[in-house]
Amino acid sequence: MKKAFTIAPGRYDIPEIGKVDSRLEVSDEKAFSIYRLNRRVFPWIKLGPGAGSFLKKQKLTVKEIVSLVANARTAEEIEILASLTESKTVAGIVDVRLKALKN
Repeated sequence: MKKAFTIAPGRYDIPEIGKVDSRLEVSDEKAFSIYRLNRRVFPWIKLGPGAGSFLKKQKLTVKEIVSLVANARTAEEIEILASLTESKTVAGIVDVRLKALKN
């Protein structure tokens, strides 16, 4: 089974989440709650190979997807998040974010 998120190995004390030891297995639900945090709080998490299917199962609102897109650091992350909805609002924000990453 492909993991939805990858976290750099280590022991972390994350605000609002608690202590996490990523050397052991971290559940996708806990990793998703970490992924929702601002990247300044926890920058060591990335979307994994199974992220698209996991995030589709979460049935995120447009507002939640927009906040995740704003938080994304790579074009690949943004493309995965953009595939979750067909909203014109999200499409516009995705375009702006991708242009910002290219510059």
